[in-house]
Amino acid sequence: MKQSWAWGVAGVVVVAACSGVVGACSASPNVLTGGGGGDGGGGPAGAGGSGAAVATSSMGGMGGGAGGMGGTDFTVGVGPGGTGGGDGCDDETKGSIYILGQNKEFARFEPETQSLTVMGALQCPGQEFGTTFSMSVDRQGVAWVLFSGGQIYHVDTKTLVCTATPFVPCQSSFCQFGMGFVSDAPGATEETLYISGVYNPSPGLGLAKLDTKTLTLTPIADYDLLAGKGAELTGTGDARLFGYFQDTPVRLAEIDKSNAHIVSHDDLIEVPSGTSWAFAFWGGSFYIMSGTGIRKYEPMSQITTLINGNVGFNIVGAGVSTCAPVIEPE
Repeated sequence: MKQSWAWGVAGVVVVAACSGVVGACSASPNVLTGGGGGDGGGGPAGAGGSGAAVATSSMGGMGGGAGGMGGTDFTVGVGPGGTGGGDGCDDETKGSIYILGQNKEFARFEPETQSLTVMGALQCPGQEFGTTFSMSVDRQGVAWVLFSGGQIYHVDTKTLVCTATPFVPCQSSFCQFGMGFVSDAPGATEETLYISGVYNPSPGLGLAKLDTKTLTLTPIADYDLLAGKGAELTGTGDARLFGYFQDTPVRLAEIDKSNAHIVSHDDLIEVPSGTSWAFAFWGGSFYIMSGTGIRKYEPMSQITTLINGNVGFNIVGAGVSTCAPVIEPE
């Protein structure tokens, strides 16, 4: 799919013609296939996201059962978030993406140097034989780790100390899900943990949110354009939510947090569908994990680059703080 991206900084706009999302993810017993309908008409560009736009792709939508979705703007916004210091941010963790393996491997990836450090294996009480399913990281640097049985644990990203939570599994049939923290508003110190149902029976599909104090899950809605599809989620400091959908092809979409509406989407032809997947947003780019590999997707140029073809384990989760930068540091 060919698209045009515009990149505007301080009144300077560069336009490039190119080819066709902070978060977590999931180990799958099978690969989700297509069925989202045909390509929709290339309608007029839709509204951008909540941040000030720095990258825009005018996209023709995919057809749905009730008719095609018109063109939309897929944008990456510059918001005031991710500054750190006095805002509840843990400065030691906001420069990293944390990666979770299916057999409890825990690693730290540095986007600026593209280096990976395997920190060890999680030792969570009662999960000696358990497998991990998804992960997200809050702005205090605490990893929220979901096991395949539906239990959530807190992990210190510096020491790997793992603590059980009183979360009750399978609320509203959301037994397995992807996760992503998102700032409540651009630059806000408050954030919300959103989840996306994966391989659950109805009504455990689509988007929900989890109260991090009461650990009560509240369903929002199934996705309108990609109904029934499982997704991993990542959020940003400028209050944007993105989903990595294991469709055919793999799709990256911006999601309206209030109603699960697919605001815009892109087909990631270069990213293989895998039996495990995850992704995170950092510094203006999406770091996409499929199987044992890590790829960087730059939305301005729409170029996908293989960073590491084999980290040594199947990746099921990735987490990044909402304090992380939303544009690439100079």
